[in-house]
Amino acid sequence: MNRTKLTELINHPEKVTSRDAAMMADMAAQYPYAAILQILLAKSQQQHEQARQYLGTAALYTPNRSVLRLVMENRLPGLAAQAAEAPQPPLQQPQASASQQESSPHISTASGNEQLLDRSPEPETDEHQGPSPDFYNELQENLRRLKANRTKSSSASTGSPEESPTTENAQVPEKAPPISPTVQQIMQEHQEQTLENPRVQQQRSLIDSFLQNGSMLPRRQLQDQPASESPQADLSQPATFTPPDLATETLAAIMERQGKTEKAIDIYQKLLLKYPQKSAYFADCIERLKKIE
Repeated sequence: MNRTKLTELINHPEKVTSRDAAMMADMAAQYPYAAILQILLAKSQQQHEQARQYLGTAALYTPNRSVLRLVMENRLPGLAAQAAEAPQPPLQQPQASASQQESSPHISTASGNEQLLDRSPEPETDEHQGPSPDFYNELQENLRRLKANRTKSSSASTGSPEESPTTENAQVPEKAPPISPTVQQIMQEHQEQTLENPRVQQQRSLIDSFLQNGSMLPRRQLQDQPASESPQADLSQPATFTPPDLATETLAAIMERQGKTEKAIDIYQKLLLKYPQKSAYFADCIERLKKIE
């Protein structure tokens, strides 16, 4: 691949001829998703029999088909001409020579000296220096006076500080002191009293009996209850009853296989009344089931 040749064809698509078809085919096979290569391949195959097929392939890979049309019709201006028309950036001014740079600081020395004098740092003051020793002495003296005043005020209110309390050396009695009468009076006043509300008394008695008897109380109550004399209803009867609408020959056959011949006979009797035209068949089934019993 000739890079210079390819760059020239990309910048000037109008120069693409059929002699460049082989190079364009190799490049398009190596880079199949490059739209510019597909366009140049279609341009080089304009005189080929399959030019329409190459043009369709280039149209699929080209995002802007108007560019493809301009290239195929040789109406796309070259990039080199556009680059020639582009304005050139302004040239940078040459830097001053070293001799000029060295001579520039000496110009207007008088004004420069004045500026240097104005920018000269001022002498530092003694703001960052520590306080004088007299300040510490005065502070210590004030602290002593404040401490002396507090000592005098505390001794005047509580007596002499040198006196020690007598309770420090007192012996601890071996036995605990008796309960004060005020506490005993309070306990006597809050003793349990009889409850005047009968409902509360009933609840209290029920709780006490439950605590004494435990779980035996509900069992005894159940045993003390008299047994009901009325017979208990058969709850399975609705499930065993077969409505007339559900009586079918299939259901009768199922009952027969399960050994429930009575239910099968009952179903056949209902079918006998429901379908009188098959009365002979149902009668034979009933007789057969009665023989089995």
